[in-house]
Amino acid sequence: MVRESWYRPAIAALGVVAAGSIGCLSVGARAALREAEAVPEVAAHSLDPRARPGSGAVDAAKAGQGGANAAARAPSDAELAGPIDRAAVTAAVLARHPALVAAAHRVRALAERARAEGSLPAPELMAEIWQIPIARAYRFDQAGMTMITLRQELPPAGSLALSAEAMALEARAAAALVVAEARVIVREVDRAFVDYAAAVARGAVQLEAIAIAEQLGDATRARYATGAPLADVTKADLERSRMAVEIEREAGRGEEARARLNALLGRVADAPLGPPRETPVEIMGPEADELADRAAIGSPEVQAAELMRRSAAASAEAAGREATIPKFLVGVSGFVPTETMGAAWGASFGMSLPWVWGAASGRRKSAEERVHSEAAGADAARLRVRSEVTRALAEARSAERRFALLRDVVRPAARRALEATQAGYATRGTDLLSFLDALRSSLAVDLDLVEARAEHGRALADLDGATGERVARKPLPEATEPDRHE
Repeated sequence: MVRESWYRPAIAALGVVAAGSIGCLSVGARAALREAEAVPEVAAHSLDPRARPGSGAVDAAKAGQGGANAAARAPSDAELAGPIDRAAVTAAVLARHPALVAAAHRVRALAERARAEGSLPAPELMAEIWQIPIARAYRFDQAGMTMITLRQELPPAGSLALSAEAMALEARAAAALVVAEARVIVREVDRAFVDYAAAVARGAVQLEAIAIAEQLGDATRARYATGAPLADVTKADLERSRMAVEIEREAGRGEEARARLNALLGRVADAPLGPPRETPVEIMGPEADELADRAAIGSPEVQAAELMRRSAAASAEAAGREATIPKFLVGVSGFVPTETMGAAWGASFGMSLPWVWGAASGRRKSAEERVHSEAAGADAARLRVRSEVTRALAEARSAERRFALLRDVVRPAARRALEATQAGYATRGTDLLSFLDALRSSLAVDLDLVEARAEHGRALADLDGATGERVARKPLPEATEPDRHE
C-alpha cells in the first residue's frame, strides 16, 4: 500500500486542475455565445417581410420558438413556376443561398474558439529517470530516481474569462454580419424582382398599345376604301411594326430579369418562373423620419462594429493583466520506489516575469490601439448607415411623388387625349398624325408610370438594406379624382 500511495496527490492535483478549468467562461461570455449560436434562426425571422423589431415573429425567434411558422415558407420549384410574389422568392433564395450557410459555420467556429479561449492550458505530464549508471545505461531498473510529474500553468486571474468574452463578442459580431450579408442578398432579390415585374408590366403596356395600333390599321384601311390616302395605311402599319419590335425588346428584358432571379435561386437561367402577382403600391409609414436614428442603433453593421469594440476592450484588459500579473506554474511529482529510496512525492512552483524584455507590455499597447481603432470604426459605421438611409429615404420619397403625379394627373390627361383623337379619327375630324402622336404620348406616359413604380420599389429595397429591417409600409392613397377612362 505504501508503494501505491504516491499517485494519490497527483490524481488530487489533476482534479483541482480540471475543476479550475470549468467555469472560466464568464456570464457575459456565455450569454454572448448563446446569442451568436442562435443567429440562423434569428436571421431567418428578422428578414421575414412580416417581421420587424417588436413584432411577434422576431420575439418568437429570439426566444427560440415558432421557428417554422413565423418565417415565410420557402416555395418549391413547382410553386415558383406559378404566380409569385417578392416574399416567396426571397424566402426561396434565403433557404438556398450557400453564402448564408458558410457565414453560419463561421459563427459556430468562432463560438467554439471562444470556449477554447476560456479553458486552462493543457496540463503537462512528464517522466524523468535520474542516475542510471553509465556502465549499465540500459539498466533502467537501477536508476537512482524515477519521477512522474504533472504540471499546470495558471494564467493571471480573470485573463481567461476576458479572452473568452472577447472571442464570444467577436462571434456575436460575426452573427450580426450574417444578418447584414443576408440583408444584402435580400436587397439584390428585391431589386431583381422589381426589374422582373417592371419588364412584365412594360410588356403588358406594349401589348395594349399594339392592340390600339391594330384598330388604327383597320380604320385606315376602311378609310382608304372610301378615298383616304394610301399613306395613312402605310404609316399605321409602320407604327404597328415599331411597336412589335419594342415588344420583343421588353421580352428580352424580361428574360434577363428572370435569369437574374434564377441565378439567385441557384437554378438554370431559363428555369420556369411564373408571372409576378399584382400588388398595390406601398409607401413608407409615418415613422420614416425616425429611420436614420433607429438604423444608427439597430443596423447589423453598427451592431457588429460596436461588438468588435467591446471585444477589443476585453482583449485589452486581458493583455493588461498578462503584462502586470505573472503566470504561475504548479506541479506535483510522484517518485517510484527504488532500491535506494521509497515511495515519495513532491511539489513545484514557478512564476513568469512579464516585466522583463517588454513583450507583454507591447502586446498590451497593441490591444489598446485596437480599442481606439474599433471605436472609430463603430462611429464610421453609424455615419455610413445614416448617410445611406438618408439617401435612400430621399429617393423613395421622390419616387412616391413622381408616381403619384403620373398616376393622378399625367396619365388621365394622356388617356383623355388618346380617346379624343381616336374618336375624332373615326369621325374624320382628326388626321392620322394627331392620332399617332396621342398614341405615342399615352404609351410613353404608361411606360414612365411603370418605371416610376420600379424606381420606387428599388428605393424601398435600398432603404430596407440600409436600415437592416423591412421598413413599415402602407398603401398609396387613391387619387382624389379617379381616372374614369381606365
